[in-house]
Amino acid sequence: MAAKKQDQLDILFPAEPFECGAGVLLVNPFKFGQFKRVLQVLKRYLAELEDSENPRSFVQVMLDVGEEALDDLAELTEMSTGCDRNFLEELPGHEAMNLFFKVAEVNADFFVQTIQEGSSRFSSRIEAKSKATDS
Repeated sequence: MAAKKQDQLDILFPAEPFECGAGVLLVNPFKFGQFKRVLQVLKRYLAELEDSENPRSFVQVMLDVGEEALDDLAELTEMSTGCDRNFLEELPGHEAMNLFFKVAEVNADFFVQTIQEGSSRFSSRIEAKSKATDS
């Protein structure tokens, strides 16, 4: 049963290939069990990026955070690809950065599609029930 559900998830949210000198890696959406850690990492950067009084680019925020930013990017990439830190450290710099952006792209698409659709359905149900009780 669990294998069937996993196959269904693979169809809904397939892994996306990323080609690099070491071969083809599969970039997956984060697993539910990883969400807590992913949100902990992202929270630091989102607060900085959303500061309307002091707008800064993603690169500026990363530079301000320093070496920890690279560790965070590597950790998120490990979670999404299954590659270990040693593998990532051996990638040429441009490939590593492109891989980091691919992980962000795949997971942003997943979160936007899943969360927005789920939130819309939930809001519609609440609104419909609210109108039904008002009548």
